[in-house]
Amino acid sequence: MVLPANSSVREQTDKDTKQSVKSGYNRKIIVQKGDTLYSIALKQNVTVARIKECNHLTSDLIIPNQVLILK
Repeated sequence: MVLPANSSVREQTDKDTKQSVKSGYNRKIIVQKGDTLYSIALKQNVTVARIKECNHLTSDLIIPNQVLILK
């Protein structure tokens, strides 16, 4: 199977020391040291509530290398 060069099936980026993997409509964010839900929400243009909802989080506690899903 040959995919066009601009295919968005799986795009990897490394911006602001944060890894973001796009797969369809879902984005996976790998939490880096010093990240907060608020800082991630600002960078990803979503709300903290949306991050918590997508990841079934009941608190604001996140840890480095944790994978967060954004839909």
